Amino acid sequence: MIISENKDTAIHFPPLPGGIAVEGDGFGGKTAAAFDWLTGARHLLYWGDIDAHGFEILNGWRDDGVLVTSILMDQDTYEAYEPFGTSTDRNGKLLKADAPKALAHLTDAERVVYENLLSPALPGHRRIEQERIPLHDAHAAVLRAVAASGLAIEAVPSRR
Repeated sequence: MIISENKDTAIHFPPLPGGIAVEGDGFGGKTAAAFDWLTGARHLLYWGDIDAHGFEILNGWRDDGVLVTSILMDQDTYEAYEPFGTSTDRNGKLLKADAPKALAHLTDAERVVYENLLSPALPGHRRIEQERIPLHDAHAAVLRAVAASGLAIEAVPSRR
């Protein structure tokens, strides 16, 4: 299962055998945590924008007990897609350097990217919207994450 920060990405995500893409709908996963079919998924992945807000949402899901693994929110992805980024928020307001929040549920690698995005020394864009990353690249990232877990994606029999 993949949780996407943005609705359009979830709606248009390529098919995955036995998988589903859902919209994350803002901060945290209190509502989602109530659904055993979601929290009990063999693979629970989160894909958000590479910006401070995206990492704060990721932290919120984990804080609510939804143990997601992030994809495409790492330094290599930032570097690959930074030319397609922006330094404004969704309302056109300039994103500025700021003090990082204490996000207790980020991995060390996630925290490095989060803090870099807020650093006054950042030479690039402060935001890479997930819509700037081709869905075939996201699909491949899901397959890599599943393979790295050692568990296979199981095909779901068709219901005819």
